[in-house]
Amino acid sequence: MYITPRLVEVGQCIIAFAAYAPPLVGTARTTKLWPLYKAFGSVGQHSTSSTHHDNMKLIIFATLLALAAARPDDSDEVEIVRDERVYPSASGEYSLNFETSDGTVISESGDGTGPDGAVESQGSVRYIDPEGEEFVLKYVANAEGGYQPESSALPVAPAFPHPIPQFVLDQIAKAAEEDANRDDSDEERSYD
Repeated sequence: MYITPRLVEVGQCIIAFAAYAPPLVGTARTTKLWPLYKAFGSVGQHSTSSTHHDNMKLIIFATLLALAAARPDDSDEVEIVRDERVYPSASGEYSLNFETSDGTVISESGDGTGPDGAVESQGSVRYIDPEGEEFVLKYVANAEGGYQPESSALPVAPAFPHPIPQFVLDQIAKAAEEDANRDDSDEERSYD
């Protein structure tokens, strides 16, 4: 059994409640616990056996309540709705189609059509992010361009922040002209 921090806290509450339960039985009518005592037995009797009996009923009730509260939340479970796979053939052909109950869809296929039989693939991924937005990514991976993802969620490089000043462009042109007119002889150059 896996013990979660929540289960430990509930267990500590039960132990603390059990430790303080005996003195409460005699004063049940004056506490806020009277409805619990009334529901679980004859609290009006003040004999030792009924007091222990009432305490035991209360401890059992608290334990069952704690177990119900500590039950794992099943809402996060995601089930596989579709899982179709074609494993790689001798030519490298394969495919994968996968879908879960939370709307996640993964699709990919490939074939050995690249240079020297390299596998080139294409596919897509779609899911709902924690903010509730749909994320869609399409991609191609081939010899010509490598991995090429496409998605509106991918960052785009900003445009150059400002135009290049003319004097800088003039300097670049002058340096290019000097390099083109330079004599490539072995004489030593000085930049004095």
